[in-house]
Amino acid sequence: MPLGAAPVDPIRSGSTKPNGDEVPGHVPPRPRRTPKRWGQTVRWLILFGGGVLMVMPLVYMLSTSFKYSFEVYNLNLIPEEPTLENYAYVLGDGRFLSWLWNSTFIATVTTISNVLFDSLVGYTLCKFEFRGRGIVFIAILSTLFTLQPGDVILTGTPSGVGPVVRGDSLHGHVAGVGDLRVSVT
Repeated sequence: MPLGAAPVDPIRSGSTKPNGDEVPGHVPPRPRRTPKRWGQTVRWLILFGGGVLMVMPLVYMLSTSFKYSFEVYNLNLIPEEPTLENYAYVLGDGRFLSWLWNSTFIATVTTISNVLFDSLVGYTLCKFEFRGRGIVFIAILSTLFTLQPGDVILTGTPSGVGPVVRGDSLHGHVAGVGDLRVSVT
């Protein structure tokens, strides 16, 4: 290397000839980094498990659509007696396209309004300091997670509990609230 010349990094620059001249256009391969195989494998397994958990409700819903009504509470993924009767009933009714349009319209309008207004509220809560900001934030969070009728069935009804029929009475106890009794009419 000539006096006063900067040292050449062989990894970042081109290759050099034995006399020190660089070979134009030739870039030597970078040294391989050894990945942390166990950590990467664990991450991929966690991601795969999360993906399966997200897709399983859709698979179960599709599977249930091929079951007769008496078989719906059977948790088998593959129906014992598969049927297309449910599809024939819904598509033969004639109102399905109307239902599909209404659902699509409502979902689109709701999504657009939520994105618009929630981004405005999020910006306000993030950028401005005002009295009661924490209370507003908690109030917004508390409205995100409300239970609707039927959520108990979707979130895990214990085995042996069938559908609730007219005349049944449901009893429960909530700590801090007391006993709750509901009669089905």
